[in-house]
Amino acid sequence: MPRSPLHVRLVLALCILAVTAAPRAAHAQDAFNRYLTAAVRLYESLEYERAMEQLQRAKGLARDMKQDVAIALHEGIILADMGKREQSQTAFKTGLLLDPEAKLPLAVSPKVERDFEEMRARVNKELGRAPPPSPKEPKPPVIANKDRPEQQATTPDLNAPAPATPPPYVAGVAEPSRMRMPATSMVLAGVGVAALGVGTVFGLQSRSSVNEAQNTPFQDVTRSHWEDARSSANVANVLFGTAGLAAVGAVVTWVLSPKDSAPSTAKETQ
Repeated sequence: MPRSPLHVRLVLALCILAVTAAPRAAHAQDAFNRYLTAAVRLYESLEYERAMEQLQRAKGLARDMKQDVAIALHEGIILADMGKREQSQTAFKTGLLLDPEAKLPLAVSPKVERDFEEMRARVNKELGRAPPPSPKEPKPPVIANKDRPEQQATTPDLNAPAPATPPPYVAGVAEPSRMRMPATSMVLAGVGVAALGVGTVFGLQSRSSVNEAQNTPFQDVTRSHWEDARSSANVANVLFGTAGLAAVGAVVTWVLSPKDSAPSTAKETQ
């Protein structure tokens, strides 16, 4: 049975749509970062209203929870400086419900930081989380009594046990940097795998049509099988080319993207 040209066009349209989705995702990420940076610059220039406008534009481009948390915390800071404490608390609560361990992204006044930590305690209570342990206050140093200079040195006890020798310093192993594949590379890699799989299916169909054409004695049927084979081969070649372009694009975007590295730390056993 000859393959419908509409079917071929639908497959090609799906491949083109998948390939163009990756640049759109990268463009949205870049636009989000630019709007958020503009909001921070305007906030530092005390232009709070314009900063909120840029935040609203960035909010429309947020695609994951990390970006939603960043928008909520920036809104809370700007609203607090605008004197809108209730709205600021609501924004802080929104960000902390998404990430109870979130930190303020900008330097703020002690009052705003205190409100933020109070809201964190309320959110932890609502979520049933244990509050973070409070830092222990250091003990005051022991001051020697200088009012008794007449104290004499006592004779050391030779039978007393020797003081314990502290263990040697042991350098901790630096944690390897964690390299995350950017979203654009992941999309391109997925497109490449999908195109390769579909192209393989069409390639097998083309081979099957060729075999049927060679084994059919009727000329009309043979011509139909040859047309099916040619159509499937063309689609397979387009899909293989798409897979190759997607793979190259994934590698290029991964190489050119900034890498997140965790700082190495050294541990000392005591």
